[in-house]
Amino acid sequence: MIIIAVLPACGPPSIAEPPTARDLGQLAIGEDVFGTFYAYVPTSIPENPDILVLVHGTPSKDGTAEADAEFYASNWIDFAEEQGFILIVPAFAQEDFSSRLGDHAMGGYRGLFGRKIGADEWVLRLVNAYQQEFGSANEPFFLYGHSAGGQFAGRFLVTHPESVKKAVITSATTYPQPNTEVTWSFGMGELHTDIEWDVDTIQQLDSPNNPCPGQNCFNLLHNDRFCLLCYNASEIS
Repeated sequence: MIIIAVLPACGPPSIAEPPTARDLGQLAIGEDVFGTFYAYVPTSIPENPDILVLVHGTPSKDGTAEADAEFYASNWIDFAEEQGFILIVPAFAQEDFSSRLGDHAMGGYRGLFGRKIGADEWVLRLVNAYQQEFGSANEPFFLYGHSAGGQFAGRFLVTHPESVKKAVITSATTYPQPNTEVTWSFGMGELHTDIEWDVDTIQQLDSPNNPCPGQNCFNLLHNDRFCLLCYNASEIS
């Protein structure tokens, strides 16, 4: 495994772009300013490669997001080689994207929330860096999520439909329902609350009404870009 990181630059403070792996056929661990992620670029890469983002579930009490992300990335390498896909696997650490705090963090990355950056924004940031590097800028990508990652994928799909080519979700317990009477992230209604990441970090949250307007939400949840699979969660998590 190789490690990729961004070195601090001279001059005024700025947010550096995520590091990108350039060694083909090597699983890489990237250290972005917003967290750790894993990436794999196949040994034979097409001119405009597709990207597959894999989103893990909540780590076990004795586990870590980094270990889960590495597990996902390692187990999808054969698929990436067969299909010529670039893999990106963000590690949604509990400190900054907690899915264990319940109502205190509104589900964390499950609801697309994060302490320093929205979970969805971070994924788009990572995808954009690899698209710029490998020549597939502004193209929609493939998305897979399991358990809490499946909840992330369902909510990402209805808030960023233009970014997703196809999505597969397994073992998600909740989905964003096309109902403005129910607040986000379980419905499409307005959400005004505070997220308590810890006793010293309270984040005010004001989400707009209906992030996925009109009948489009229902259509997105029932078309051929959105596939639900149900089987034993132990096969993946």
